[in-house]
Parts: sequence; structure tokens; C-alpha cells
Amino acid sequence: MAAMKEDAEMQKRLVKCCEELVEETVKYNDSNNKKCEFAAFEGEEAPIDAASFVRRILKHGNCSPCCIVVGILYLERMKRIFPSVCLTSRNFQRLLLTACMTAAKFLDDSYYSNKRWADVGGLDTKELNRLELEFLFRIGFSLS
Repeated sequence: MAAMKEDAEMQKRLVKCCEELVEETVKYNDSNNKKCEFAAFEGEEAPIDAASFVRRILKHGNCSPCCIVVGILYLERMKRIFPSVCLTSRNFQRLLLTACMTAAKFLDDSYYSNKRWADVGGLDTKELNRLELEFLFRIGFSLS
């Protein structure tokens, strides 16, 4: 029982680190007027801050905390391939959602449909389907 409590506490700290990482990255990129080269992921400024969006994905996406970490790693992988990729207040909602959804599909035994993920992210299902395909092609379908 103690080990389970310790594990749960470690997961909370890990999620908090991810929230802060994404939030600070978005703030930094916005303050430096950085632009992402992927127009498909650009949209209106998100109605929620990045840290709250991470919490929303975990709460409503039914994914494990490791999916957030792996989603961020997928974004880092994408940045290595396409150096101009960056998280901003106009794209983090689409990029992070797509990355975490992809991680959940790859890692978790059960996961929500794209329709449910679209609801989590406040997007249309057709748009999320397109984003998922573009994301997978951009990272060369390299999920492991």
C-alpha cells in the first residue's frame, strides 16, 4: 500500500513538471514572437492556459500520466526533425492534444475514440483526424 501511495505522489510531481514545462515553453515562445511552420496546427489563441490544458487532458482523456510525458517527447522528436516547430498560445492545444492522443493509443491498453479526444480538446473530429495524420507523417510514424 505504501508503494502505491509513493507511486501516486511521484506521478503527481511528474505531471506538475510537465505542466510547468509546457506553460513556460508557451510563454517563452510567445514573448519571443516565435512562429511554427505547421499551419495545420495553428488556430485561435487557446481559451485555457497550457498547464490547465495538461490537467484537462489527464482528467478527460482517460490516459495515463506517462502519455503526457511521451507526448512531450514526440513533440521534441518533431522539433529535432523540424527545428522551427514550437509551442505557442495559438498551437499548443492542437499539438499537445494530438501528441498525447497518439501516445495514449500507442501505450495504453484502452483509450478513447478520436471523437472523445476532439471533445477533450474543443476541436472538430474531422480536424483532429487530419491533425493526427499530419502529426504521424511529420514524425515518420516513429512512436517507439
